[in-house]
Amino acid sequence: MTRVPSPLPEDPCDVAGAKWAGTVTVGVGALAYSGVVGATDLHRHGAHQIVHVTTGRVSVELETETVGPTSGIVIPGGVAHALRPGPGSAVATTIYLDVDTLRGADTREMVADRPPAEWSEVFGEVVGSWPVPLDALDDRARHRPLVEHLSAVPGADEVDGMHPYVRAALDVLSERVTGRTSLGEIAAAVNVSVPHLNRLWRADMGISFPAWVRWTRLRQAARSVGAGASITDAAHEVGFADGAHASRVCREMFGMSPLELTRAIVIV
Repeated sequence: MTRVPSPLPEDPCDVAGAKWAGTVTVGVGALAYSGVVGATDLHRHGAHQIVHVTTGRVSVELETETVGPTSGIVIPGGVAHALRPGPGSAVATTIYLDVDTLRGADTREMVADRPPAEWSEVFGEVVGSWPVPLDALDDRARHRPLVEHLSAVPGADEVDGMHPYVRAALDVLSERVTGRTSLGEIAAAVNVSVPHLNRLWRADMGISFPAWVRWTRLRQAARSVGAGASITDAAHEVGFADGAHASRVCREMFGMSPLELTRAIVIV
């Protein structure tokens, strides 16, 4: 049973001096966060991040440069970065879009070969391609249909260059991602060598196979927590070895621990 949304936390999470407080809507291929943006540690997630700032500005610290301050930016999946709000506080809606969805593939194509200095320009191109007005990102009541739309995966006639082996691997993974899953097992299932599938996967997805598996499990765990499961139970349910494993992946992907996230964010 889905947990009834509660009010925003009175004691939001304080990470590196900036506080998070908001709600998350989780879908099968996307999630949307709306609320106060706090700082994070350096992290990289297995999804594209589309940030729409409605109050204030944010900067994105990369390993070699800083982008911003800006009111809108696309951060490609797999890129190490840290968020820094300010000057002052920032409120935003952030969409995390899985790389294997139709809109994720479109986003990767738009941002490919664009330097970080142009990621704010890409934001307008990406959001402009969605069949919703920009102000829909500010309305939490519209996040559920938006997330469901963005979660759509390509059909057989919509692969747009995705290699058949990668599509076949995704079909196999849809049944196995919560179990013991290795690239070797998936390669054997689709009758291709591991090195070849690894190259094709990176070319089509833009992130590694293990990163995709970790991200997918983490998103599924978030849905379970939103439905009332404990962090430990959700971790076991989606294939993590234990709560500590899930915590490490959460910090890797979000720059925060599950405890920090659940203190600050209501999952709906």
